[in-house]
Amino acid sequence: MELNLAPIKFSRTRALLWVAAVVWFSGLCWWHRNVAIDDAWITFRYARNLALGEGFVFNAGEALEGYSNFLWVLVSSAAISANVEPLGAVRAVGWLGVVLGFALLIYGVPGARALANSAPRVTLETATGPVGAGVPESPPFSSATAALIMAAAYPLAVWTMMGLETAFYAMLLLALVMMLNELWRDPLLWKSIATGLLLVALALTRPEGAMWASLLFSVFMSRDRARLGTKLALPLAVFASVFVVYTAWRFETFGTIIPNTVTAKVGGGAESSLGHGAIYFLRALGGGFLALFICAVAVVWRHVRRNRDAEPPQGNLVVICGFALALQTAFAIGVGGDWMPSARFLVPALPPLVILAALVIRPWPLFVRLVVLAYFFFSGFFHARDEQMLRWCRWAGRELGNQLITAPSRDVGIYLRENARPSDVLAATEAGVTPYYSRLAFIDMLGLVDAHIASLQGGLHEKFDAAYVLSREPDLILLAFEESKSGPIAKWQPDQEMLAYTEFQKNYAEVRRWPRPMNGPNGGMLKGWMVLFKRKDS
Repeated sequence: MELNLAPIKFSRTRALLWVAAVVWFSGLCWWHRNVAIDDAWITFRYARNLALGEGFVFNAGEALEGYSNFLWVLVSSAAISANVEPLGAVRAVGWLGVVLGFALLIYGVPGARALANSAPRVTLETATGPVGAGVPESPPFSSATAALIMAAAYPLAVWTMMGLETAFYAMLLLALVMMLNELWRDPLLWKSIATGLLLVALALTRPEGAMWASLLFSVFMSRDRARLGTKLALPLAVFASVFVVYTAWRFETFGTIIPNTVTAKVGGGAESSLGHGAIYFLRALGGGFLALFICAVAVVWRHVRRNRDAEPPQGNLVVICGFALALQTAFAIGVGGDWMPSARFLVPALPPLVILAALVIRPWPLFVRLVVLAYFFFSGFFHARDEQMLRWCRWAGRELGNQLITAPSRDVGIYLRENARPSDVLAATEAGVTPYYSRLAFIDMLGLVDAHIASLQGGLHEKFDAAYVLSREPDLILLAFEESKSGPIAKWQPDQEMLAYTEFQKNYAEVRRWPRPMNGPNGGMLKGWMVLFKRKDS
């Protein structure tokens, strides 16, 4: 049977291509099995407290929204309530979401063809009759090429394993883009409701998820104003009915609608954020991202220049993906990017990118398409191999005996749970793994789960207040050190600031230290320690 990448006509061929995408993606996930991010355990601590009936709190009795992924907290809490290890559970949910995303790209929206003639329609009466009752403008979209390109995008695999909601959020956006294309083609009732529910899921998964409601206005205002009310009313009603209640609950619970995590990461000024964001975007253009953006710009530019009466069958999808890509890219640049590996804030841009790339590649000869696919597969692999922080993560996992790179922080947390008093208060720079396992009250020296530090001036990782931390007299302080030519030095700036305080040197003494691999400049591999200090009069 001849391999036909797009469109696919034979179910066996589609199934084989879906399996190929799943196998390659799963291999990338396994390669990064030891990679996890400390921040995931912030979510897990909120989830555990919720499962124990204490509510959405990090420290008991302290109402603070120190997470930015409400739906992920609920998923993690359900896993903990079922006595399932939360990291494995959320990894499985992320992996399943991506696998279903491959199926969505290869097979199209389920039921789009079967229900096109039988489902009730949302129609708008006009002088010429009901809108939406005629022949659809274009066939439903499906593309194995897009699925295979997405499978080769290693950042998607990395963020599936990290323990955060990034990959799942990207798949929700993929589903929204595909459903919007169906809604534009034919405004059926079930499509309108599904679109509204997807908007709700996006808004509950990430704070910026609510911005995708503007995607509906952007897309339909661009040239389909005659059917604007038909296509927007029900999806927005479904979205608003849930989002307004959710926002009111957050304000009642936390006293604000801005998560503390957002407050802790912003404040460096618009000029600084845009500059950092632009650098973040340029650094991300590797591993196939640059080629994807070139394809996206090419197809959008071709669509804009084309006469509307002669536009291609998938012209609607070009507009939808173009707006979605612009919105996510603008967000990533506007917030100043991120310190985490593998372009986290650009991972949600992958769905519109791969769809636009597939539309460019679709008319090319089979051999050329195979060469292009091979380029994406191998460029992603080699870029993942060379990315500095990922290289350190894989090295650190091997140094720890093929364990998660968070294992030293877990060991500290377990030691504290077994040896510290339940009333003790711990202060540290990393608010995830160690506080989760220790179960002690915690002061976050970077402010993600501390309202005072989050409110200080400065941007991401620029807010410190050692005097404030010491004024709260924590019983235990955990600092990180790395090896240098002159001996051990404090790893992070809050740790350095703490060591410089005379009050700290006078009142705290070292209790114990744990070896920990550290990431050095330019992806260097360093040895280091996590050192626990105890207040002398505690």
